[in-house]
Amino acid sequence: MTKKLVLDGASLTLEALALAARDPEIPIECQPKALARVAAGWKRTVAFVEAYTKDPNDPAKRVYGVTTGFGEFKDRYVPPEKLVELQRNLLKSHAVGVGETVDPNDPRNDYPLEVVRAVILLRLNTFLRGHSG
Repeated sequence: MTKKLVLDGASLTLEALALAARDPEIPIECQPKALARVAAGWKRTVAFVEAYTKDPNDPAKRVYGVTTGFGEFKDRYVPPEKLVELQRNLLKSHAVGVGETVDPNDPRNDYPLEVVRAVILLRLNTFLRGHSG
């Protein structure tokens, strides 16, 4: 059996990433302590959203990218009823494609499976640090 890859948010090497991205038979697991950090980040984010929802006009209750826009829109607060839509749109705008490239000049072309797996593993590993909600 192929050795498994255990992600913890800190120790992923380039070599391990390349092996796992190229071999879909390698099982991927998340370290329990890392999952606990994710849960704590989620709780913090929920608390930020709850506080903001109670008083969206208080600038002290705004959190970048959670209750505000991104980049040049960082100073624009998002109405509480639009927070789910904001996060859904963020996911859609940063989605990763999969499949064969048909036209290399087409900006909508897709990436090979191993590239998609590598990007997903990198994002998962980053989330396991616990800094995201």
